[in-house]
Amino acid sequence: MDLSVTQPRPITGAISQDTMEKRMSRLPKRSWSFPAIVRMQAEKYGARRFCTFQDGSELTFEGLEEQTNNLASALADLCVQPGDRVLALVQNRK
Repeated sequence: MDLSVTQPRPITGAISQDTMEKRMSRLPKRSWSFPAIVRMQAEKYGARRFCTFQDGSELTFEGLEEQTNNLASALADLCVQPGDRVLALVQNRK
Protein backbone atom coordinates (compact mmCIF):
# COMPACT_ATOMS: atom_id res chain seq x y z
CA MET A 1 0.00 0.00 0.00
CA ASP A 2 1.54 3.29 -1.10
CA LEU A 3 0.75 5.73 1.70
CA SER A 4 1.99 8.72 -0.29
CA VAL A 5 -0.91 8.53 -2.75
CA THR A 6 -4.14 10.14 -1.61
CA GLN A 7 -7.25 8.07 -2.20
CA PRO A 8 -10.47 9.86 -3.18
CA ARG A 9 -13.04 10.13 -0.42
CA PRO A 10 -15.62 7.31 -0.24
CA ILE A 11 -19.12 8.41 -1.18
CA THR A 12 -21.08 5.26 -0.36
CA GLY A 13 -20.98 3.06 2.71
CA ALA A 14 -21.41 -0.64 3.22
CA ILE A 15 -23.69 -1.20 6.20
CA SER A 16 -25.53 0.88 8.76
CA GLN A 17 -24.22 1.62 12.23
CA ASP A 18 -27.17 -0.28 13.73
CA THR A 19 -26.35 -3.41 11.72
CA MET A 20 -22.69 -3.24 12.76
CA GLU A 21 -23.64 -2.84 16.43
CA LYS A 22 -25.89 -5.92 16.25
CA ARG A 23 -23.07 -7.96 14.70
CA MET A 24 -20.54 -6.68 17.18
CA SER A 25 -22.78 -7.60 20.12
CA ARG A 26 -22.35 -11.26 19.11
CA LEU A 27 -18.55 -11.07 19.32
CA PRO A 28 -16.46 -11.24 22.48
CA LYS A 29 -15.15 -7.78 23.36
CA ARG A 30 -11.55 -8.85 22.74
CA SER A 31 -12.55 -9.23 19.08
CA TRP A 32 -13.74 -5.63 18.85
CA SER A 33 -10.78 -4.44 16.84
CA PHE A 34 -10.61 -2.94 13.38
CA PRO A 35 -8.72 -5.93 11.92
CA ALA A 36 -11.26 -8.38 13.38
CA ILE A 37 -14.18 -6.40 11.97
CA VAL A 38 -12.56 -6.10 8.54
CA ARG A 39 -11.76 -9.83 8.51
CA MET A 40 -15.33 -10.72 9.54
CA GLN A 41 -16.82 -8.52 6.81
CA ALA A 42 -14.38 -9.81 4.15
CA GLU A 43 -15.30 -13.40 4.98
CA LYS A 44 -18.98 -12.58 4.77
CA TYR A 45 -19.06 -10.27 1.73
CA GLY A 46 -15.86 -11.08 -0.22
CA ALA A 47 -15.91 -9.42 -3.63
CA ARG A 48 -18.95 -7.29 -2.81
CA ARG A 49 -18.35 -3.53 -3.12
CA PHE A 50 -17.37 -1.88 0.17
CA CYS A 51 -17.35 1.66 -1.19
CA THR A 52 -17.20 3.69 -4.37
CA PHE A 53 -14.91 6.71 -4.65
CA GLN A 54 -15.70 9.99 -6.40
CA ASP A 55 -13.54 9.00 -9.39
CA GLY A 56 -15.67 5.85 -9.86
CA SER A 57 -13.11 3.36 -8.57
CA GLU A 58 -14.37 0.78 -6.12
CA LEU A 59 -12.99 -1.06 -3.13
CA THR A 60 -14.32 -4.51 -2.21
CA PHE A 61 -14.42 -6.04 1.25
CA GLU A 62 -11.61 -8.39 0.14
CA GLY A 63 -9.63 -5.39 -1.09
CA LEU A 64 -10.13 -3.57 2.19
CA GLU A 65 -8.85 -6.59 4.11
CA GLU A 66 -5.85 -6.89 1.77
CA GLN A 67 -4.97 -3.21 2.16
CA THR A 68 -5.46 -3.41 5.94
CA ASN A 69 -3.12 -6.43 6.10
CA ASN A 70 -0.55 -4.64 3.92
CA LEU A 71 -0.62 -1.61 6.22
CA ALA A 72 -0.28 -3.84 9.30
CA SER A 73 2.70 -5.63 7.72
CA ALA A 74 4.35 -2.33 6.81
CA LEU A 75 3.92 -1.06 10.38
CA ALA A 76 5.31 -4.34 11.77
CA ASP A 77 8.33 -3.96 9.46
CA LEU A 78 8.90 -0.59 11.15
CA CYS A 79 8.85 -2.36 14.55
CA VAL A 80 5.46 -0.93 15.53
CA GLN A 81 4.03 -3.17 18.25
CA PRO A 82 0.43 -3.66 19.47
CA GLY A 83 -0.38 -0.80 21.81
CA ASP A 84 2.02 1.64 20.13
CA ARG A 85 0.53 4.92 18.99
CA VAL A 86 0.59 5.72 15.30
CA LEU A 87 -0.17 9.15 13.86
CA ALA A 88 -1.80 9.41 10.45
CA LEU A 89 -1.78 12.72 8.61
CA VAL A 90 -4.46 12.68 5.94
CA GLN A 91 -5.90 15.41 3.79
CA ASN A 92 -9.42 16.53 4.67
CA ARG A 93 -11.00 17.83 1.50
CA LYS A 94 -14.41 18.24 0.00
